[in-house]
Parts: sequence; structure tokens; C-alpha cells
Amino acid sequence: MDAFAVARLVLGAGFLAVAAFLDVRTRRVRDLLWIAFGTVGLLVLALDIATSFYAANHWLLLGSAAILFYAVFYGKPILDRVIKRSSSLPAAARCALVSMNSTTRSNLTVGPPIDLLIYKKDSRDFGQRMTLDENDPFALELSEA
Repeated sequence: MDAFAVARLVLGAGFLAVAAFLDVRTRRVRDLLWIAFGTVGLLVLALDIATSFYAANHWLLLGSAAILFYAVFYGKPILDRVIKRSSSLPAAARCALVSMNSTTRSNLTVGPPIDLLIYKKDSRDFGQRMTLDENDPFALELSEA
């Protein structure tokens, strides 16, 4: 194993150790920390591609990985600000749909159909299911609001 591979392994293990420590201590790892770790990881990948004799298509892989990584955080602020432990299940479901709508507006790689499953804790049935395609009246009303 070369020195760069060892450095990547140590860096990745260090990131996971910090996240695990915070998770055990507070039961929450802030998004900003994951964004910072992911950004460092993408920079390390870029450095690896730049210093190696990889084909040009590896840069496309890096770009795709970056888009998918950062897209995870688009609709999440809505969920963090509105949903509390005391929120009802229907209210949380509506909030999740608004969050998905926000993500579809901000990110062209996300779109219909959108599947929603309302699952009660410790239940063995799948509860309510809903699929919204691009022509669904409820989805259109949601996107126009």
C-alpha cells in the first residue's frame, strides 16, 4: 500500500472516529461536520486524480460524487426547523413532502415519482403509502404553493 492510500485510510478512520464520538456523546452529528468531512474527502480524491495518470473520465466521477454528496443537504433545513419530537405524524409527513418539493426545485437530478411511506415506530405494517408522479394533483398543488 502506498503512502497516499495509507493517508486516505487514516484520514477516513479519523473522520469516522470523530463522528462516532460525537454520536455517542450527543446522539447527533451536525450537518456542517459531515459537509466539512465530505469536502475534505472530495479534495483528497481530486488530489489523487490530479497526481495520477487516470483518464479524463475520472474527473466526471469526482463531479458526480460532489453533486450527489451536496444534494443530500438541500431539503434538510426545512425538516430540522419544523419537525420536533412532539410533531404529529401527519404534520411530519406534510413537512417531508415540502422538503422534497424544495429539493426538486433546487436540484435537477431529483424529481418524480416521489414515494412517501408513513411508518409508525415498532409497527410491523407499512401503514400509509403514497406515490406522487409529475401529474399528480396534490404534487402540482404542493409545487405551486
